[in-house]
Amino acid sequence: MAGTGMLIRQPVAEVFEAFVNPGITTMFWFTKGSGRLEAGRQARWEWKVGGVSIPVTAKAIEPKGRIFSGLVARRRSPLADRGATDGQAYR
Repeated sequence: MAGTGMLIRQPVAEVFEAFVNPGITTMFWFTKGSGRLEAGRQARWEWKVGGVSIPVTAKAIEPKGRIFSGLVARRRSPLADRGATDGQAYR
């Protein structure tokens, strides 16, 4: 289990929209998103560099507040092909 956070100095509404709207998010994070991030709805995020594509599901979204309480994103690690376990690959 890992956690992360960041300080962003922009209005909450702008930051919220930037993370749930793939039209904006693709300007700074992933290359392509299949649709808006919505609670309980699966979307797919793709990174052209590295050829990575993952399904993501937001567990909870509170407009102009918390974006999600957890994010389910699973993919096979390239390190697993070299004998590393998933735990080793993501640490």
